[in-house]
Amino acid sequence: MSNAAAAAPVVVDVTVNLAAIVRPESDAGGYSASIPALPGCHTQGETLDEVRANLREAAEGWLAVAHEDGLARDAAGEAPHGNQDLKPGTQRGIMRDAGLTDADL
Repeated sequence: MSNAAAAAPVVVDVTVNLAAIVRPESDAGGYSASIPALPGCHTQGETLDEVRANLREAAEGWLAVAHEDGLARDAAGEAPHGNQDLKPGTQRGIMRDAGLTDADL
């Protein structure tokens, strides 16, 4: 076995920019927000700074769950590596649209 094959994996932080839609909530006050590239990823906040922080947390959580779901499906044989669904709106399609691969997560 070569040294390269025996080397431990390296974790690298990857910065990804996602567009969010932030709407003022005139009746309730504050703001509501969503990230269209991550279906179901919504949050709210009293200030723009708070909604920005909440968006980051919501996106990180969304991606973590999507990644864990993908690993679970891979282990169950439901989404084997090499047979990836890249249709828009699917987990892997969303990851692709965000410029991410399985190696990035």
